[in-house]
Amino acid sequence: MYNYPIIDLHATWLVVNPIQGCPNKCKYCFLNGVGLTGVKPIELLTPIETIKLLKESKLYNSEIPICIESQSDAFATPQNIKYVKELIELMHKHHIMNTKIFITKCQIPDHFISYLKKYKAAGHNFIFFLSYSGLDNDIEIGINKINIKSNFIKLKENDFDIIHYWRPFIPQNSSKEKIIEVINFVKQYAKCSIAIGLKAQNTFIDKLDFWEDIKKYPEAPFAESIWTKEAYEYIYGSNSILNSDYPIFQSTSCAIAYLKKECDRNAFYGSDICINYNKCPESQRKICDNYYKHIKKNISEKTIQTLLENLNLDTKNTKITIDYELRQIFLNGVSLRNETFYLLNTTN
Repeated sequence: MYNYPIIDLHATWLVVNPIQGCPNKCKYCFLNGVGLTGVKPIELLTPIETIKLLKESKLYNSEIPICIESQSDAFATPQNIKYVKELIELMHKHHIMNTKIFITKCQIPDHFISYLKKYKAAGHNFIFFLSYSGLDNDIEIGINKINIKSNFIKLKENDFDIIHYWRPFIPQNSSKEKIIEVINFVKQYAKCSIAIGLKAQNTFIDKLDFWEDIKKYPEAPFAESIWTKEAYEYIYGSNSILNSDYPIFQSTSCAIAYLKKECDRNAFYGSDICINYNKCPESQRKICDNYYKHIKKNISEKTIQTLLENLNLDTKNTKITIDYELRQIFLNGVSLRNETFYLLNTTN
């Protein structure tokens, strides 16, 4: 079994993973590759220790969303739920007001929703990524579709923001009928959908018995996402069967930006995904347009210098060049890893 870093920065969010491992056994889950499915979740740090680690992390920034327990499911067990409650309480006490994100396909109890409402009233922002792709439990082993659907209904009734997490697309859920069934249900409750294909990895691609064909392609484990041709055409093709009025994104950060009514933080603006694939409302595109019209006011070499210093990087011999037309920052003389994501999220 492999343990991921407890605090880490991904392209879209800062992850906080003090509990790792999931009792469910979804056949497509990336955690299969490291032995973290079908297991009892393990608590690696106490809530107090986790908050201390988060506040001390050089990757922490109050503007970057926090995804809680992405290497488990926050609602998979009563212990997970109890832990998350304590974590939210401590975040409130320590004035950690970042947008907080939960990704789940487990049932969210009524008592947790009631608990969260008092923190929402105190100014905390929560977004629920509800994973629902219309798959049966021969693929999503341990998951109950009725519980997933009830999450949509209950969260909408209690005025929580919902993003429909629509992945993966495999032969078992790629028919026209299945796609229409899923979208007709979720668009009643979610603000938008994120539609992404399957992520395969070398460590478990041989176990993907539900889609033997992809094993024939040596490049499959290195693809950002793998789709059935049917699903891709139905959703993003020139003859899409979906209503253009409902927002659907390929880029996760764009969906979050849409809910928050702010510019996307991952610089997708003007890209192929932005122009040709994201079904993004005109009102949201204007928000991004306005930000980039004033980019010279928002970002300068001094801004970048300060951000690098916040990361405790030696910038004595670093040369910073900004190309505003291409929206690119060139750094010569400094070594970056996930600090790149930090700069991406803090400069857009």
